[in-house]
Amino acid sequence: MTLLSYKVFLTVVEQMNFRKAADILDLTPSAVSHCISNMEDQLGFPLFIRKKNKISLTTNGEVLLQYVKQ
Repeated sequence: MTLLSYKVFLTVVEQMNFRKAADILDLTPSAVSHCISNMEDQLGFPLFIRKKNKISLTTNGEVLLQYVKQ
């Protein structure tokens, strides 16, 4: 994973919205989604619970968030 991956993750968490994070990062929502999916594949667990119009962190996502904040 790259520093950009962690920045994307942190921005998505702060906004709790992929589209808003994409706007802030000047990326497409698809690029943000792809980045998070790649992180999840590399880590071997989901970071977010995705529902129709809402996302939330998984327990593993919360652990990663504490690591990223440090």
